[in-house]
Amino acid sequence: MAKRLHRKKARKDRIYREIGEEVHKQLSSKGYFLKTTVLTQCGCEAWAQDIRWDYIVEFYNQDHDTELVPVTRKYRHGKTITNEMVALGEGPRTAGYALITQGNEQVIARNVQWRAKMAEGALGEANKVVQFAERAGIKSNLLPSKYEINRVEQLELLPKPNVA
Repeated sequence: MAKRLHRKKARKDRIYREIGEEVHKQLSSKGYFLKTTVLTQCGCEAWAQDIRWDYIVEFYNQDHDTELVPVTRKYRHGKTITNEMVALGEGPRTAGYALITQGNEQVIARNVQWRAKMAEGALGEANKVVQFAERAGIKSNLLPSKYEINRVEQLELLPKPNVA
């Protein structure tokens, strides 16, 4: 039986700490990282299939109060963004992650739009359940008549306020 690595153990694991440090170095210097480059720098290529990148990203986001967005192997910070540079979610196209910074607004906008579509799909399924409940004669103030989501049409990054 295969063992499953839990977050608490991964957080304390030496390999995950080394990978996290290398991720921080690359994000600090380039604004993005590719998984293969991080693994090569850490000498952890042998564990490539076993690394839980969702944990690495979650730990980084928590530790640095930020959000990383997925990118493909072709992504380079500061270059004109094309569809082949944007990864959505944790799928096989996700080769690395980029910081939310000025210069990668297109990646951020695509990510937000994708998340909004995912939420819209989930709300559509919730609305189906509400409709089935109404057809079954279930009336309750716990069930709204319909769930809705505000559409994400455009994303603008605002400059940080000057703190004196």
